[in-house]
Amino acid sequence: MVDNHCQGSIISISSVSATTTASGGRGVGCAASKAAMNKWTENAALDLAEYGIRVNAIGPGVIESGINEHTVTTDPELWNYYLNKIPLKRTGTPSDIANMALFLASEEGSWITGKILKLMVVMRFDITNYSSWYMTEIPAKSVVVLSTIGLLAA
Repeated sequence: MVDNHCQGSIISISSVSATTTASGGRGVGCAASKAAMNKWTENAALDLAEYGIRVNAIGPGVIESGINEHTVTTDPELWNYYLNKIPLKRTGTPSDIANMALFLASEEGSWITGKILKLMVVMRFDITNYSSWYMTEIPAKSVVVLSTIGLLAA
């Protein structure tokens, strides 16, 4: 984007696991890589602002997709545990993430840079041994969506 003199938005897909602590060792790799992504997002926002490039991250919580896709059927007790701890009684959806990304990429989000926007409702418990993350492609002009897995959309 810098070499092509292209202004725009870079949106990373992070996770609330980057800022929560869980016991049992499950998800430590995800938590570490997402925490690193959050720091990269903040630093890249400073480095790229002079080129008109905004850099933000979306940090979803419990999403009804990806790693949690089959939890409803394979572990309904865990799924109900999540739902009972969420005041709105629903988890996030891929559309919730896509809508936030579209907002960040739009003119309405043009004054936002260097932010990690957590898409997770207030929950009435500490995250235990479970972590969740979601990756999606969001087509938009001059938008790059990054994950610790790699480039997802451009």
